[in-house]
Amino acid sequence: LVHNENREPKRTQNPTIPRTRLPCCWFRNVAQSSYKMDKEVAVLQRKLEAELKNFKDTQREFSKLVQTQQQLDGQYFENKSILEELQMLKPTNTVYKLYGPVLVKQDLEESKQNVGKRIEYITKELKRCGENITQLEAKQDKYRANLQKLQMQYQSQMAIAKQ
Repeated sequence: LVHNENREPKRTQNPTIPRTRLPCCWFRNVAQSSYKMDKEVAVLQRKLEAELKNFKDTQREFSKLVQTQQQLDGQYFENKSILEELQMLKPTNTVYKLYGPVLVKQDLEESKQNVGKRIEYITKELKRCGENITQLEAKQDKYRANLQKLQMQYQSQMAIAKQ
C-alpha cells in the first residue's frame, strides 16, 4: 500500500493481473443460485429417500412371499406323499384322522378326496404366490432403475454445488 497526500491508502496494481470489478449484484446472484442449488439437492434427496423406502418395502414384501412359497412347497410335497400312501392302501384298510388329541376313523375314499382338495388349494396358492413374486420382481427392477437415475442426478448436483 502506498499512501497519497489525502492519507487514504492506495492500492498498487500488479500489471500482470488485470483489475476487474464485479458488480454488487454478482454476490446476490451467487447466493440465489446456491440457495436454488441447495433447494434442488434437498428435493432430489427427498425423492431418493422416498424411492429407497418404496424399494425396501417391496423387498420386505418379496421376502415374505418367498417364505410363504417355501411353506406352500413343503405342504404340497407333504400332501403329495400322503396321497401316494393313501393310493397304496387297500379298501379294507382302516384310516384314522387326528382331530386334536383324538384319532377318528375315516373312510379311505373320503381321505383321498380331502387330500386331493388340499393339493388343489395349495397348487392354486402356489400359482398366485408365483404371480405376485413376478409382479414384485418387476416392481423392484423399476425402483432399482429409478434409484440409480436419482443417485446419478444427486451426484451431479453435488458435484456442481462443490464447484
